[in-house]
Amino acid sequence: MAKIVEARNLVKSFKIKENSGKLIKDFFYPSQQSFRALDDVSLSIEEGETLGLLGPNGAGKTTFTKCLCGLISPDEGQITIDSRPVGESANNIGVTLGYHLVYHRLTGYDNLKFFAKLYKVKNYKERIKELSEFFELDKRIHNFVENYSLGMKAKLALARALIHNPDVLLLDEPTLGLDPRISATIRSEIKAMKKTILLTTHYMPEAQELCDRIAIINKGSIIVVDTPEKLKKMVEKHTIVEVNLQELNGSLKNELNEQNFVHGVSSYRDRLRIIIDRKSDLPELLLMLSKHNITKVDEYEPTLEDVFLKLVGE
Repeated sequence: MAKIVEARNLVKSFKIKENSGKLIKDFFYPSQQSFRALDDVSLSIEEGETLGLLGPNGAGKTTFTKCLCGLISPDEGQITIDSRPVGESANNIGVTLGYHLVYHRLTGYDNLKFFAKLYKVKNYKERIKELSEFFELDKRIHNFVENYSLGMKAKLALARALIHNPDVLLLDEPTLGLDPRISATIRSEIKAMKKTILLTTHYMPEAQELCDRIAIINKGSIIVVDTPEKLKKMVEKHTIVEVNLQELNGSLKNELNEQNFVHGVSSYRDRLRIIIDRKSDLPELLLMLSKHNITKVDEYEPTLEDVFLKLVGE
């Protein structure tokens, strides 16, 4: 298949503002005047493919998306959309950045009309009708967006991105903050679009459901790019253990990560998710944890979340 989106050797740095606060600057960037958000990033997306971009907060996902759509320019590197520079491809790109690209004091209809006019969409009334019905917004399309639910705002943002019928969609966290039912609806609508898509997300099941390939980015660099199935093979020989503790000591994660048989640790409240070499290492692990009053132990099949944990360690 043809490569529709190509980013080659992108570098993007941002200056650290002097007024950002001395404490924050000294903690995060003790000896830097700038930080590199993208560090020699190269990615391509084939026609009709959905590529997922996964990474922790601050990894460079949104910066990469903004470079692809021309909102910011990389310091180095090249981007082409369908073999043309980004500046010549605006009419072929649709983008969502949360709900920030819709106007809350306009109606849903006026939002879509405004952007349709910007893109010089012919027969825009028919296009608005088509999209409002597709996203089930037609009954509220003449209401003010400030009165929409989060789910309706997310759908309107997608409709706005599609108003000019672009070939390429850049979707930055399209289901962030939505309840599971609305998120499932949004995912179904994304699958039905049949576009070339870059999808950034924190939600691993969403990436597995929607993406043909997944790229993992951390600290501005691409770590790996592959299909979900091949990525999961990276941890298929490991054992995944979840442990509930009465008391979770702050230094416990560091202690576990120092063990040779441990390949990743994540925590949520009183629960630890730990990747270990093999099942035979479980007694040694439980012995380490015994002083922390274990209340429950579960064993799971590896998932994309465990691949992410192994590679990123967060």
